[in-house]
Amino acid sequence: MMKLLIYPSLLQGHISAPPSKSFTHRALICAALSSGKSVIHQPLLCTDTDETISCLKKVGASFTFYEDKIIVSGSGLKPD
Repeated sequence: MMKLLIYPSLLQGHISAPPSKSFTHRALICAALSSGKSVIHQPLLCTDTDETISCLKKVGASFTFYEDKIIVSGSGLKPD
């Protein structure tokens, strides 16, 4: 049996959560259907989200890609 002693200490630092494909899809859809511009920071770009972007371009949204963000110009599409 191993015995281990743990002593209290102060932790410091910064950590970023990894991007989420689900959150990226939701943010893309909301931004694309809204009016004006939206910024999505730290998106997860993959085949699935690329397909979502292709669909959203067909409803009039446009996308500008940067290393760590996407700027979405929404279509302002309103439901009937």
